[in-house]
Amino acid sequence: ADGVFDVMVQGPPTRWMIEQGHLCPYKIVIPQSDYKYYLGESKGDSDYSKEAMAVASLKSHIVGDVVENYVKFAIKKQAIVFASDINAGHRMEKKFLDHGIKAKLLTGDTEDSTRLKTLFDYRRKELQVLINIDLFDEGLDVPGIECVIMARPTKSLGKFLQMVGRGLRPIKGKPFLILIDHVGNVGEHGLPDSSRKWTLNRIAKRKQKVNLIRICKNTECNAPFDRLLSKCPYCGMEDEPAPRGSGGGR
Repeated sequence: ADGVFDVMVQGPPTRWMIEQGHLCPYKIVIPQSDYKYYLGESKGDSDYSKEAMAVASLKSHIVGDVVENYVKFAIKKQAIVFASDINAGHRMEKKFLDHGIKAKLLTGDTEDSTRLKTLFDYRRKELQVLINIDLFDEGLDVPGIECVIMARPTKSLGKFLQMVGRGLRPIKGKPFLILIDHVGNVGEHGLPDSSRKWTLNRIAKRKQKVNLIRICKNTECNAPFDRLLSKCPYCGMEDEPAPRGSGGGR
């Protein structure tokens, strides 16, 4: 009808919320991973299928990588893992337990009483790692998270920001959130507090994304930073780009 138009109301940006103390700062770690090598392409603008993610989780080293890098970068921190499928979640749970780290997997099939008890145990720090399958990426507040581990890729910027947001709640004694990305979500969507131009225009949304992030080659750091820099701002390592066609690895 005449006179009808779309209106988009924007809230305060994430960077401003961090600067004002409403959200906590963060540090990102992007370890080397072979997960994307085994992950099939998504169709158009749709997200990855559950089947494709399950295959990549089974064929790649992501289960061991998740535990190894938690021990390396976030040991004893209260962590939440976003896993892609139940099989991978069970294997991660067992791997954590084998390392003496108290972990619990929750899925949509978990009984409400078990889910509630697990959340209480996590809040009391009787559990260190909470593994979930599409449960906590939106709509549920899980307090006390110090580390977010991404083992589930997504093409959705909203889902990515919701996953990160689970750990941005400021709590006493938490100087920053540790975000460990095993599946390329930061490369896909950029930093959580990047400046973004929001639009209702579908054509603008479909424009090709440009990756402006470089990953530090120091395995003790593995932090992302602006591609224009030749030195990692976190550890100081010179990080010149690899020669074209040189490929990559784990």
